[in-house]
Amino acid sequence: MWLLIPLLDHPEAEVRAGAVDGLGTLVHDGLRFWERHAVADALTDHLASGRDVPSRTGNALHGLDEALPALRRLADEAPSEEVRAAARKALGAAEPD
Repeated sequence: MWLLIPLLDHPEAEVRAGAVDGLGTLVHDGLRFWERHAVADALTDHLASGRDVPSRTGNALHGLDEALPALRRLADEAPSEEVRAAARKALGAAEPD
């Protein structure tokens, strides 16, 4: 996990996508308590940047409750409609009606 987070800033899009997918797998499989905030911060920052495919990053955030405050903010305030849509989708998966 700690090796994947710096790769979110790699110059090559394929490497960044691999890091997002790897972090998403770790979120799905379960992170340790002390890892959850670091991953939530890294993925929401990456989503906010609008780099790559925002929906891929939003999908990686599913199940990470620590990301909810940042996702709410992005859903309301992100300058990119793609980022807002990815944040809303992640929120919809996390907050059932």
